[in-house]
Amino acid sequence: MSGGVNGSGATTHSFLDSFQLATHNLQAALATVFPVETRVMMFSATGRIFQGGALVMGAGSTAVALTKDARGWGGLLPAVIAGIFGTLLVSNSKAAAEGVSNALYIPRPFVAGQPVGLIPGDPTNDWVVAALQLVFLTSPTVRTNTDDIGLGDTFTRYTAAQRAKMRQTAALSVQDVREYLFGMSNEQISKRDKREDVALVFGYIPGLDYSPHQLVFKTTGKAPEDDGRVLIVVPIDSAGSQILFARQFPLAFEEFGGRLQFKVLPQEMFLHVDRFPDPDRARNDDDIVSADRISIPATLVENGTTGDYVCDGFIVHSGDTLKGGHYYAVIYASHLWWLCDGPRVTEIPTSEAMIHLKKAYILHYRTTVEATV
Repeated sequence: MSGGVNGSGATTHSFLDSFQLATHNLQAALATVFPVETRVMMFSATGRIFQGGALVMGAGSTAVALTKDARGWGGLLPAVIAGIFGTLLVSNSKAAAEGVSNALYIPRPFVAGQPVGLIPGDPTNDWVVAALQLVFLTSPTVRTNTDDIGLGDTFTRYTAAQRAKMRQTAALSVQDVREYLFGMSNEQISKRDKREDVALVFGYIPGLDYSPHQLVFKTTGKAPEDDGRVLIVVPIDSAGSQILFARQFPLAFEEFGGRLQFKVLPQEMFLHVDRFPDPDRARNDDDIVSADRISIPATLVENGTTGDYVCDGFIVHSGDTLKGGHYYAVIYASHLWWLCDGPRVTEIPTSEAMIHLKKAYILHYRTTVEATV
């Protein structure tokens, strides 16, 4: 009897999972055909139609009221409403497209290893959430050093939530992580109520042998002056709206009076796109292109090896300055791309992930093949 009950339950569960997956895949296919930019344009066009209709309706009602029947003025109210609605759609087309997509979103059945949503506790903790998603899901260096970093318990709770197939968890306190960073940074990172530069987090991760300080020391034998950078900073060419990422990467090494070199190719790298050359001024919002894959040329490696790398996660900052805006992460896990925005984790098609990648601020790369000589 129990075997029959269990079998029926398993069959029902399998059917529901299959139905959910089929519905999700249909939704994903539609998202590919109608990407974010197309949906935004559709909402904007719909708003324009409402605005145009409002003008025609208003003009017609006015003409009727003035020439035939005063009751024609009654048509102005729906015209005004249509005009206001159309204006709201035009001015908020992106938010409207995202809102409808989120409201109708049907997730696939939980995939082993997918990201778990984290509750920030405070809106200004979004940079902590984005950093945790990126380092926990992409970096072997971080995963093997969580105890040394002081995030061992946090990582354990995160992986426990993954094993329990939780789409979000409150068992992990983001505020506790922030307060830990506050202490580790000798109070350079604020305790609360302030959005920090997410790049600061990486100064407290041991084992980043490719950091500028390490590279300068290994190349020149001299300790560089502390300029606050802990990651390789990739410049953006302000002369154009797009840059060839592969060409800009070597420029990050032409500093300190000479070209820096890797001793050996790293297995992974975090890179920092220089979107805020002046922290007090607006963000450089130029696109980066060809950032999904990069190659390290032999000229940048002491033993003459070359290596290919693929981007498997990045953090985006949206907003004008470091003091405001919003952080979110986009992660490649379990052979899928995921948009991680606070407690909400959403699977997105590769095409959408590549759109977000153009605006990346912090990127993680891993090797694709063994280094070649």
